[in-house]
Amino acid sequence: MISLFDRSSLQAALTQSWRADLKPLLDARIRHTLNAGLVDLTHILVVEGQDTEQAIIEEIGFTPLANPMDGTRYNTPGFTPGWAWLEDLSGWVEMIWPVADSGFAFILLIEDTHQAQSDLPIMCRNLIRHAGETGS
Repeated sequence: MISLFDRSSLQAALTQSWRADLKPLLDARIRHTLNAGLVDLTHILVVEGQDTEQAIIEEIGFTPLANPMDGTRYNTPGFTPGWAWLEDLSGWVEMIWPVADSGFAFILLIEDTHQAQSDLPIMCRNLIRHAGETGS
């Protein structure tokens, strides 16, 4: 898991050697955050295949697998996601989760792997596929 939550961590990440499939995605989001003046309003979290749901909760304080308002979990009746944006990035999924009215948002880059330690990539894959089928 890679957690970038302030100017120092974002700027340091631009100088790191990341995996070839991750680097352009991460660099683009970091540069956008810095250039748009959103440093104090953005927490970028890279969720890799080995990361567990509990590790995500420990890092950002919630799970994307449950609706924060009513607690319903993915794959149960009545589940509605709490994020504002979900996009397939070919091997990665971008999830943007705004928090309150301050403009603060978590940007999750989720590795889309079948060997994941959580249901997060499965949920993303299924909901993206469903949205494509329904045209929404």
